[in-house]
Amino acid sequence: MKKALKITLIVVAALVAGAVILGVLNALFGDKWSLWTDYTYDDSDFTVGDGSIAVENLTEIDLDWVDGNVTVMSCQDAYPSLTETSKNELTEGSLLRWHLSEDGKLTVKYRESSFFLGRGNNKQKDLILRIPERFMEKLSIKIHVASSNVFLDRLGAKEISVESGTGNVAMLSTSICESLSIHAQKGRILVSGSVFEKMTLSTEKSEIKVDSLILPKTAELETKDGDIRMEFSAAPSITLDFHEEKGKYVSDFSLDERDGRLVSGDGACQLKVTTKSGTLYLTEK
Repeated sequence: MKKALKITLIVVAALVAGAVILGVLNALFGDKWSLWTDYTYDDSDFTVGDGSIAVENLTEIDLDWVDGNVTVMSCQDAYPSLTETSKNELTEGSLLRWHLSEDGKLTVKYRESSFFLGRGNNKQKDLILRIPERFMEKLSIKIHVASSNVFLDRLGAKEISVESGTGNVAMLSTSICESLSIHAQKGRILVSGSVFEKMTLSTEKSEIKVDSLILPKTAELETKDGDIRMEFSAAPSITLDFHEEKGKYVSDFSLDERDGRLVSGDGACQLKVTTKSGTLYLTEK
């Protein structure tokens, strides 16, 4: 009896000590010390693996990924398609899942629903999502990634929203009819293209670069320590509302102060920039 009690106490003490050690490692080094990742969802109606998706009505895409690179691009194909690749062997459980609802919503998941060891970095899966242009006008795209780099290439969607942990986000030659929202916690943001209504970009640990052909009616850009760089081929039409603690702005263009704001041209774009210690650069190409 005493021996069984002693063993029980030893096991309990070992578990407590292990929990304390992991807690300290997590506090010091972040999520990379996490042993288990909770990636659970109801996958009962999901299809396993990549391929072409025969659909005539596509209104929304909800994509969730963990690592590697994610590329979303327009194409002239008849149907949207998913292609995943990895240098590592993929078991059935680690293959992507997708589901298409009756109202035209395509949901894409990184793998099967499960708790799994590590954070998926051992797989390093890349994903390419090709979307036919015929769906673009009314399409909303939502992307959530952990450490993946996201590339948005030649899209013309109604709206795009990206949430990223440590990965970079790049929008290239893309035209957004209504709104663009990108939040990258630790990654860089690059926007090259046109947004016609509203643009919201934010990052906590890195920088933002905007090379815009057409500025939206309203834009909000925010960093903590990173710089914000906006490039223009001619003097922009902006009304700048600049908020900073230890930051500053540098402009290649003349800015007139009106009612506490800085105005260039006719001031058509309402531009709000917030930074703690970064620098806003308004530069000519």
